[in-house]
Amino acid sequence: MMMMMQRAVIASSNLRHCGAIFALQNGLLFILYLVLLILLLIESINGLCKEGLLSEASMLLKKMEESGCSPDGFTYNIIAQGFLRNNETSRALQHLHEMVEKGFSANAATVAMLMHLSDNSGPNQSVLEMLHKSM
Repeated sequence: MMMMMQRAVIASSNLRHCGAIFALQNGLLFILYLVLLILLLIESINGLCKEGLLSEASMLLKKMEESGCSPDGFTYNIIAQGFLRNNETSRALQHLHEMVEKGFSANAATVAMLMHLSDNSGPNQSVLEMLHKSM
């Protein structure tokens, strides 16, 4: 009888262990799903910017934020570059200011585009201040 009770305790322990592993696997799968969803959103914003569909990219960025998924520096740089490529400087600067306020910095490609913009029209004080804050 004692042996049967020991086996029952061991089986119960193993079952709890299996349940914990299953819960961990489900949690990891959920995290993986979220990461893939975020990457898909970022890549969608990038594609929309490259196609010049900037309003759609901005709407997707806004929906991303409303869903509780805050954009990172990479995402802000993508959208700012899209606006800069399409000569929408004021909207690019809006996104860059927001990016800097959230603690992110312009990457090398964005800085190069901003410097090129300054070269064409003389130094833009707003651009220079934003770059200084992001460094």
